[in-house]
Formats: sequence, structure tokens, C-alpha cells
Amino acid sequence: MKFTKFNVQGVAPLCQFDYLDIYAEVSDMTQPHIDTPLLGRFCGEGTDRLPNLIISTSNIIILDFYSDFDKADDGFEGRYRFINDSIYNFGQKKNLCDFVINSTEQRLGYIVSPTYPGMYPDNLHCSYTLVGKIGQRIRIKFLDFSLFQGGDYCPIDYVLIHDGGSSKGEEIGRFCGNYKDVVIYSSENYLSIIFRTQSGRIDSLNADNLEGDADFLYNRRGFNISFEFSDKFVKPAFSRTGGDHIQHIKGTACDVRISSRKRSFGTLTSPGYPSDVPPNVTCNYYLDGMRNRKVLEKVSISFKDFEVPGQMPYCYEGYLEVNLKGTLGVGAFDERFCGSLLPPNLTSEDSRMILTLDTHKSRSSRGFSSTYQFITDFGISGHSPEDGKCIFLYISRNYKEGTFNSPYYPQEYPDNTKCEYIFRPAVSERLLISFHAFDLGKTRGPCHSSDNILVDQHDLKGNYTRINTYCGTQFPGPIVGALGQEVRVVFNSRIGSRHAGFQAKFEFLNTRLRKCGENITSFGGGGLIKSPGSPEKYKSYSFCQWIIKASHRKNNILVIFEDFHVEGKEQEGAGCKNAVMRVYQDLHQPGKELCGKQENQFFLSIGEYLKLEFVTSSRALGAKGFKITWTEVHQTNPMTGSQTSSGKNGCRGFTCKITKYCIDESLKCNGLPNCGDSDRSDEEEGCKCI
Repeated sequence: MKFTKFNVQGVAPLCQFDYLDIYAEVSDMTQPHIDTPLLGRFCGEGTDRLPNLIISTSNIIILDFYSDFDKADDGFEGRYRFINDSIYNFGQKKNLCDFVINSTEQRLGYIVSPTYPGMYPDNLHCSYTLVGKIGQRIRIKFLDFSLFQGGDYCPIDYVLIHDGGSSKGEEIGRFCGNYKDVVIYSSENYLSIIFRTQSGRIDSLNADNLEGDADFLYNRRGFNISFEFSDKFVKPAFSRTGGDHIQHIKGTACDVRISSRKRSFGTLTSPGYPSDVPPNVTCNYYLDGMRNRKVLEKVSISFKDFEVPGQMPYCYEGYLEVNLKGTLGVGAFDERFCGSLLPPNLTSEDSRMILTLDTHKSRSSRGFSSTYQFITDFGISGHSPEDGKCIFLYISRNYKEGTFNSPYYPQEYPDNTKCEYIFRPAVSERLLISFHAFDLGKTRGPCHSSDNILVDQHDLKGNYTRINTYCGTQFPGPIVGALGQEVRVVFNSRIGSRHAGFQAKFEFLNTRLRKCGENITSFGGGGLIKSPGSPEKYKSYSFCQWIIKASHRKNNILVIFEDFHVEGKEQEGAGCKNAVMRVYQDLHQPGKELCGKQENQFFLSIGEYLKLEFVTSSRALGAKGFKITWTEVHQTNPMTGSQTSSGKNGCRGFTCKITKYCIDESLKCNGLPNCGDSDRSDEEEGCKCI
């Protein structure tokens, strides 16, 4: 039934004056109207306020027209015809819409909703059970599908499909809204389709204006689904190693998901290999590595045999597509292969790899055989020379700059883990490392008993020497390697220890690095060292070294930080991440890192050499800088006052009052502190007041 004209006095949906009631679910003419579901009460002007098409659930429709004593309108006009109900009957009918369809009686056909393509009624519960022979699979296709879309998970009207002969089978999907050409396969010879409808569609969408909205205005044609039983449908290909981590994706023709059980591996083939690949199939293979707080994996695949009809690079007849990013979509593949040449070994970029085999235009061929392996992925960019090992190599010709990090950063790193990061600059370059994040957990003891980072320098003899060891939450200062020499960073975590970890930037630099400093040979006196550009602020990308040598191997070098302002703070959670001064009292031991504000800090070399190294990163903003005095000294025995040199108390120059250091006489009253440890005697005794 379809209405062509409609003008009945009243305002929908209340219709308080005149109205037309339609009953389309009548089972018996004698059935009281009060016991019969009402399709709807209609009034107003225009057919757009009525269902587009009405089809009865039986051989009866009842129209109940009412008009009151006041006013009148044109009324309504419509067309009707009687149709054969055979299109609504399939297989064995149990009641209004419960059917069992057996392949022995009907190999292919159609299933339509009870009033398709008219508006389906409320409160339906229909079931369609498809039963094939042993060895058969069932394919269904949504030719037309239009159900009310009530929101996520289809809470009002839906079609539910189970892989099996009842609702106890595994759910393939729940569908509502509009679909076309969706194809679903059973795994075996049973498939169950359930169709449910309810009322309350307006309430589900929180409609405020009831008069401007009506339940029957939503798309509610129902569905037309084709079905076919066959033992010729493609069978999914499984790994030869088997295992519960490999499964056919329910509802698909031959899609397979292989989930890692931690560094697992196996053999993956095309359907039917080594027999011919079936034509007109599309099979997706999802290889999923582990991805959690403890383990992150990538997927590698190696092809042992390959024959897919077609010619590279177009592959019009058929192809195998590989997506290394783990996404599906038109044009989303990274590689496409056909022909008979073996594809190269491939590794995913993340924890998932997807292979898509398409044979819709191909002739018969062997297909492919491959081996796959899930390898440990530490979430670290860079070249890993050994799969599964946390070793990464950064060569200047391949990377001029980039970042490296602790495993799984910004997630917590795993415990009991060791990672190596090796950096190889060109002969004319130096490596600059600056840390952007650093949290290895709070520590109270030495770094060797905590989670730590070791930084080693490769020397000309082919050995590694320790630059420094870092732990805790205080940022390391920027690090510059020797010219053209390899640097190794080693990360270690203890058993049971997990923290946020670190992220650092590396740069291979040549001309961009601002160099300063000098090698100073003392002749027994002292001098002054200032920050680069003083009195202006120092700049980013600064690298300065001062190596001071005493005039005698038994003498020492004293440095005093008279004025020192460098960005950063020497405390947990902060540190010297953008600018640092390193003091090497022993050239064979790591230096002490200084930043922030220092007043009258002093350091005495252990031998005849002392080295100062000032480094700033690309993020350094600049600060006032520093002024440091250096002095060559003899150290007096504080108990006896004796000195290794001859002269007064063994000192030929001036003896500092508090520290007992012996310094050159020329340094007395020179306006600079040369005694250290707040000892100002060299500027007080016998000096004129200015």
C-alpha cells in the first residue's frame, strides 16, 4: 500500500481531531483492534508524513478512519495491490519469521525481512538458521540493508549474525544503519541470522520536538540478503606450526590473524599452497606482535616461494600487497608484488604487518610460501644490526641528527634490560648529545647500584674510556665527543625496576659547533678564564676546552669559580641539560658537572693536569657565564708546615694562610683569588686598600 494524497485535519503525532489508523500486522479479521499492533496514527497534510511504503505481515491490512464533528479536509487517496507471499518464505517456516534453510532443499536464494521493502514493524524477533552439508561453507551478501541507526552497538533495531547454528555460536557482527555489498562467510556449515526491532526510536535520539519528528520517518526498509552454500569456497590458510595464536577471522572468506606468543614464528602460505590459488578471492593476513608494558615486537617476513600472475610494477592480474604500518585502506600498502621473483625480506614499522592477497583477475598459480617471525622491538629509532637485541647504530652518513630513547619511551622501560647506542661521526665531525627527558628513578647510593646510563668514548687505541655515568632524575649535561671518534651510550635497568626513562637528541656537527678554549702551560703563575663572548651571554652550540698543565709534575692546578652563572640547577628533577661546565681533576676520571649559580667553588687537580670543558646544546638560551681563576700551587702539609720546595717553610713564593697552598709571589695582591676555600690572604696581607 502507498498513499498518493493525504490531507486529514490534525497535527501529528497527537492527531486530536481527525486521523487514520493503520494496522498491518493482522492475523485474523476477527482479531480485536486493541490486541492488534498499530502501525501508526496519521493526520496532517502531505504524504511526506506517512510511511513511504506499507507491506502487511499477512494477507490483511486494516485502515481505520475517524473524523470528528468539526471541520473537514480533502481526506486521502492511495494505491494497493496483492503480492505473492512466497518471497517471504524460506525453507522450513516455524512461525511468522522463524526459518530453517537447508542446503539440501535450496543451495542459494534470498532472505528478506518480513515486510521488505516496506517499513518494518516494531517488536519483531526473527531468526534464520542456515544449515549446510559437512564440508560446505555459507556466504551471505547484504544486497540492500536499511535499519534504524540508534547509536553505537545498535541498541534499538539490529541484525545479529553468529558463526554457528544458534545464538550460542561466536558472534560475527551486529548491524544497523545502512549497508550495501557486505559479504560474510561462515567458518563451517552453519550460520545464524537474528533480526530484532523495538519501539522508542524518538526517545533514543532525545528528540525534543515530538510534533516535528515521527518514528516512521526513519529509514526502515529492512533487508534483502542473498545466501549460497558451497564446498568450493576458499579455505583459510594457517601456519604450519599451528597453535592457538593463529585464527581465522570469523565472517571473512580467508582472513587470518596471527598473534605472537612472544618471539614466536611459523610458516604462512596462500590458500591451497602448493596447489593453485583460487581465483576471485581477497585474503588479508594480520600479523600482530606483542605490545604491552613489558614487551614490544615487530614482524619480519621472508618469502621462500612466490608465484602470483602479473607483471611488476602494475600487477593488474593479481598481487600480494604488504602494509608495514599495519593499516588497511585504498592505496595504504607499502609494497606490491607479483610475478615469480621472490620479494625481499620485510620488517614492519610497528607491531602489526598486513598482507593482502588479491586474485580477482588472475589465472591459476602456486601462490606463496613464507616464514614469519615476531622480533623484539624496543620502540627506538635507528638501525639495529642484530634483530631482537637492543643495540642501535647511528652513522653520520645515514643520520645527521635524530633522537634515541630508553626502551618503550614514553612508557616505562622494562626491568633487567641492557641497551647500547653506538654513534659514528665522520672524521671531521663531533657528536653532540643533549637530553630532553631523564627519569631513571630516585637514587641515594652510587650509580653502579642503580639504573644508569654509561657514556664511553672510543679512543685512538681502539678502547672505550668512560666519559661519565648518570642515574637518578638529574639531567646529564650536553655531551660532545672527540673529533671523528665513536661514542657509545649504554642503558642498564635492574631487576624489578621500571621508570619513565630518557629521551635524547644526537647531532653530528662540524661548522655549526662554536669552538673555544686553549691548552695552557703554566710557568708557575696563574691566569683568568672567561665564558665565550664575555661580557655578553654565551650562545647555543658552544664547545670550549681548557687544559692547564703545571710547570712541574709534582705541582697541582687550582681553579676557583669566582663568578659563575650558567642555566640549570644541580638537583633532582632538574640538572644541567642545556649548558654544563665539567671539571676534570684527573684526566683519566669522569668530570664533575656544574651549572646554576656557583660562588667561590674551587677544585684542585690530582696531578699536574686539570681540564675544564664547557658545552651548550641547541636549546641553550644563554646566561651571564663565568669567570674562573687558575693557579699553579704546591700543597703544604697542614700538620708540619713543611713544603716540598725550598724557601720559607719550604715555599719560595707566598703561603696561603688557611689552605697552606704555596703560590707564585706574583699572584699576591693581583686582584684575583688564588688561594681557594674562602682564603683571601693573598689579597689581604700587605696589599694596599683601593
